[in-house]
Amino acid sequence: MNLLALLLALQAPDTAARVRELAAKADWAALDDLVDLGPAAAAHLEPLAKDDKTGRLACALDQIRFEERMKPRGVRPPKRISVKCENKKSFGVFTDLLRDAGESFDLSAYDPDDQPGAEITLDLKGQTFWRAIDAVCAEARTRIDFYSSPSLDPDDWRDAPRFIFRNFLVRLDGMQMRRTVNFRGPPTSTATFDFYVFADSGAGALHYDSDVRIDAAEDDQGRSLLLPPEPPSDPPAEPGWTSFTTDAMASSVPIAAPAKDAKALRLVRGRVLLAYAKKDHRLAFDRMDAGTTCEAAGLKFELLALEQPDRRFGTSSVRFRVTGAEEKLKAFTDAQVVPRVQLEEGSGTGTAAVSRSKDGVELRVHVGERQHMWAGERRKLVVKSVELQLIEELEVRPFEFEFRDVKLP
Repeated sequence: MNLLALLLALQAPDTAARVRELAAKADWAALDDLVDLGPAAAAHLEPLAKDDKTGRLACALDQIRFEERMKPRGVRPPKRISVKCENKKSFGVFTDLLRDAGESFDLSAYDPDDQPGAEITLDLKGQTFWRAIDAVCAEARTRIDFYSSPSLDPDDWRDAPRFIFRNFLVRLDGMQMRRTVNFRGPPTSTATFDFYVFADSGAGALHYDSDVRIDAAEDDQGRSLLLPPEPPSDPPAEPGWTSFTTDAMASSVPIAAPAKDAKALRLVRGRVLLAYAKKDHRLAFDRMDAGTTCEAAGLKFELLALEQPDRRFGTSSVRFRVTGAEEKLKAFTDAQVVPRVQLEEGSGTGTAAVSRSKDGVELRVHVGERQHMWAGERRKLVVKSVELQLIEELEVRPFEFEFRDVKLP
């Protein structure tokens, strides 16, 4: 027996016991721990997943295999964070947490000179990023929000239902009721679910479909809230891919109104379609010199200009001319390019926009800031380099979520 086989044999009983322990809990925090055990847990988990009627263990098994396969594509397990503080202002707790996690939020709602925020006391050990920051937000009564980037708002706390698993947080932000008057019949009532979906930097997803899909929704009276499906289009509609470089999305989903006597939603289960790179090319523009070119997949990108930053909003843009065969240019879209921007002061975000005119095809990368932004401060963004990830083929995968026993407003 070689050394590797011996080590695996020695660890197998411990791994098997740990898998059984976490599988028995079957809550999503335990499943995070289960997936972190990695491929060594898969063989022990597989027979348990077959007998699990909730489908959660099958989800964990699938996630283990997915993360292992997608390591080369930038998918990383969520970083584990510990937070220990006693009577510390929440602003300092958040900045320490974000620094340790390597994540960036807009903190412009705070003024660092005043060290604002409630004093909080916490002792968290080995939590995933979203679980850690969610616990701090709950203690500090601070809301995770989204404008041009994920942000923290200490003045808008609402204890909305949250689902956290791996690199994602899904929040059911509310349910809006709508009553429609029908002059040819009785009035009708419908409702809308409002969702936010946040991703951390290890998610690895390049795009998301802008429509959340609801697969099951039922109130505590047993009424299904799913609307009749719309007839399929011909040809079938493509997902409305939107860039995930801003790390968050919002979606409103129409549903049927709950029963009159309903006090809660027994179950809401849905999914978000995510797109990952299956075949891609990296084009590196290490210097912002006009005329620099890079080629891949039958397309040539020529750097035209770095637009001057907008001094009010701290934004810049980089322009590229795109040339190639006519069929390649015709098929070229925003969703094929994921820009990554390096600033002279830290990293930035880039959003791709393709335009067509009589002069040809142009790609414009709108640059934003990924650093913490304080109140009253907008730094001039100086772009040092740009990398364009050119996508030839995408792999589409659903991220599934569920909420149970949600009180109705």
